[in-house]
Amino acid sequence: MSAASVFVLGQGKEGEKERETQCSSFFKKLTFFFLSLKKQIHHRQFSGVISGLGLSPAKICGCVVGVAKAYTTRVGAGPYPTEIHGDLAEELRAIGAEYGTTTGRPRRVGWLDVPALRYAARINGLTHINLTKLDVLSHLDVIRVGAAYELDGKRLTSVPASIAELERVKVVYEDLPGWKSDISGVREWGALPQEARDYVARVEELVGCGAKCAWIGVGPGRDAIVTQPGTV
Repeated sequence: MSAASVFVLGQGKEGEKERETQCSSFFKKLTFFFLSLKKQIHHRQFSGVISGLGLSPAKICGCVVGVAKAYTTRVGAGPYPTEIHGDLAEELRAIGAEYGTTTGRPRRVGWLDVPALRYAARINGLTHINLTKLDVLSHLDVIRVGAAYELDGKRLTSVPASIAELERVKVVYEDLPGWKSDISGVREWGALPQEARDYVARVEELVGCGAKCAWIGVGPGRDAIVTQPGTV
């Protein structure tokens, strides 16, 4: 789950504000994930911005924005409950250009993992989500969303506490209809296909925590962003 925390700081003069960002993978954070999955990397959640910059929490007066793809990717070994295999994985990898920037190594790809996203949202106190690369899913008839996990017959709505348990979970999927049209040129919420808007709305509903999917990425360009009305 790729996430960037963005917040606004009061800077003395009335109306003057500064934006700070922390950009890295939340699930590589040692404290709130699994020690043996990654090398030791600290402060990849929102509170790390405070400690890293030496700020008082009282200075924070804005919002916290998490950035997540409309599907999931990862590199390296380890459990990946919503991973996709076969031809579909190759298609999404090619369309989304999911290859390592430096190594060119193919990334693993999967459906959106709501328990993981919800966990990141809660830990970081997200107020908004920037849901990127929605256009990559445009060719699909059906889009799956990992809504929850099941473990030993029990339904889980968050990430379990150990790798061993995560390796054994079964994903509870919801299947949503695709929109089957090119959305890369869309810049207004109302111009998105209804199915695309429904997908965003369902993700927002499942994640909960009060985090709004405010911005939706529909292409690789810097201007390829759709803002959902009433969220900012």
